[in-house]
Amino acid sequence: MTNIEYIKDELTSYKKHVEELQRSGSFNLNYPKAKAIIEALEKQIPKKPIYHWDGNEEVVLCPHCKRFPFDTDYYKWARQFCGNCGQAIDWSERK
Repeated sequence: MTNIEYIKDELTSYKKHVEELQRSGSFNLNYPKAKAIIEALEKQIPKKPIYHWDGNEEVVLCPHCKRFPFDTDYYKWARQFCGNCGQAIDWSERK
């Protein structure tokens, strides 16, 4: 099992557990903390970048925060995480 598969499994399990606790009314954990944990785990799962034409050139945007974290071609392909929000980037289909 790869690290990404492990994170996906743990995230699915954690989400189900939180939902069960909420339904049963016994959710004693701090819900904002639970949401933060879920968001942090979700950012570890690589997502494909968004390719956007800004009128002058094609820019690459983070799929999570929609910001432009890649300032040169070198960094665009070399960076594995968004410099703004920490989202893991999947460069498997480079344009």
